[in-house]
Amino acid sequence: MTDQLKKILIVEDDDLITQMYQASLASSHFQVQMEKDGESGWKTVQSFMPDLVILDFMMPKLNGVEVLQKIRADERLKSIPVIVMSSLSAEADKKRALDAGATAYWVKNEVNMVEFEQKINEVLSQNTHNPLTQS
Repeated sequence: MTDQLKKILIVEDDDLITQMYQASLASSHFQVQMEKDGESGWKTVQSFMPDLVILDFMMPKLNGVEVLQKIRADERLKSIPVIVMSSLSAEADKKRALDAGATAYWVKNEVNMVEFEQKINEVLSQNTHNPLTQS
């Protein structure tokens, strides 16, 4: 194990939701980076090299599925777990995200903050994607 904080990138255009996620994760000792649109999120994934990405489904500039497809097409980034969180609860939306390579799809109003943190920890404990942090 390492003392290095796990890095999480949250790409979400709703300020209230962003603040809730950030406060929850920062208090759990994660290094959290925030972006408000898909284009900025895509740029930050490449430079920040997060251990986990949480993407909103509907965002300006690039939507969550478009960002996810870019991540999955990049050799350096393709194994990073990506959780798509959306207010869309239709099975077709979930299928679209999972088919594009999402690790998980969560409907925002169905996941409370305690479950959110538990699920984040579960996803991170199942993944060792980043060769830069391995000794």
